[in-house]
Amino acid sequence: MKNIIDISYAQGKISDYQWEYFKDNLTGIIIRFGYRGYGNGAIKLDNCIAYNVFKCQQYNIPYGLYFFSQAINKQEGVEEASAIINSEYYKNATLGIWFDSEFSNEKRNGRADAISVKSRTDAAKGFCDTIIASGKQAGIYASSSWFKTNLDMNQLPYPVWVAHYASDYSYKKNVVLWQYSSSNPMRIPGFNRLDCDKIIDESFFGGQPNIKTKKDYIKQIQSALCVTTDGIAGRKTIAATITVSKTKNNRHAVVKPLQEYLNYLGYDCGNADGIAGAKFDSAVKKFQKDHGCVIDGEVKNSVLFTGAKVAAGAKVIDSVLMPGAEVAEGAVVTRALVADGIKIGKNAVVGDAASENIELVAKRVKGDE
Repeated sequence: MKNIIDISYAQGKISDYQWEYFKDNLTGIIIRFGYRGYGNGAIKLDNCIAYNVFKCQQYNIPYGLYFFSQAINKQEGVEEASAIINSEYYKNATLGIWFDSEFSNEKRNGRADAISVKSRTDAAKGFCDTIIASGKQAGIYASSSWFKTNLDMNQLPYPVWVAHYASDYSYKKNVVLWQYSSSNPMRIPGFNRLDCDKIIDESFFGGQPNIKTKKDYIKQIQSALCVTTDGIAGRKTIAATITVSKTKNNRHAVVKPLQEYLNYLGYDCGNADGIAGAKFDSAVKKFQKDHGCVIDGEVKNSVLFTGAKVAAGAKVIDSVLMPGAEVAEGAVVTRALVADGIKIGKNAVVGDAASENIELVAKRVKGDE
C-alpha cells in the first residue's frame, strides 16, 4: 500500500530536510485547511496552511485538504466547503477535499458535539455535494466507531477516510484511505507523533473514486456464481449461494464478494479473504437479525430474508428462507429453498444433505402439530 501523511499546525514549521524526505517517500500529504470554532462557530484558517501548501508545491508533492467541522446543519456544511473553494489553496488540491467529523475536544462541549445524527449527516452531505459540484472529489474523515454511530452512512455515498489505530479497520464501506496510527510508525525523521495513512483505493487518487453501489456488489456475487449478472438478488442468485457449504475449507468464489458486500453494508467481515470463517458467519447472522429475522434455533451456511423465523430446537442448514418463511420447533431444513410465507411444521424434515439439488418448498409442510 502507498503511504501519505496528514499535517496541520500541530507539526509546526516543518524543516526542508523533512520536506525532502516527504518528496522521496510519500505519495502525497493531506493538509488541514482550517476549522470552525466549537464555541462561536467562526471559520478559521489553520495557522500553517499557507506554509504547508507552499512547501508541497515547491517540492512537487500532491496534496489534499481537510476541514475540521463543527457544522450543525446543511447550510453550515455548505459554508465550510465554500470557504475552501474560494481560497487560493483549492485549485491545486488533487488528493480530495475532506470533511473531518469528530468530537471537538475531550470534554465534548463543542457546538456540534451533541447534535442529532440527522443534523450531522446533513452537514456532511452539504459539504461534500458542494465540493463535488465545484469539480473536486470530496470525502468524509472519521473513526470506525464514529461512522457506525454518529453519521447515517446510508445517506452519504462518498469516499471514506477511516481512522482506526489497529491491525485493521472495522468500518469498511467505501474506504479509500486508512489512518492507521498517530505515533509516526513510518519513523519519519524529526517527529515524535505524526498521523500516517495508507491508500486503500488507488483509483481515488488517480481519477474518479472506485465507489461501488449495492447493484455492483450483487453483480460480483452473481458473476462468482455463474448466474445472470443483473444486479438483482432474486431467487436464483440466493439459491446458488448455498453451494458455499459444499466446498472444502469453507472456500468458494462467492465468499469474497459476499464479504465485500457485507462490509459495504457496514457488517464487519474483516478482510475479504474468500474464507467463510467465524467473522463471516457472525456478520451474516447480524445482517439477518437486523432485517427482521427471528433466530432462536440453529442456522448454518444459510440465507434468511426479512421476517423469516427459526424456532428453538429447529435447524436450518445450507438453505434459503424467503420473506416470512417459518421453521417450527424441532424441524430440520437442509439444502432447501423455502418460499415466501411457507411454514415448516414442528419436527418436520425437509431436504437432504447428500443431494446435489436444492429442494424448492412452495407448500406448507405439516409436522407434529
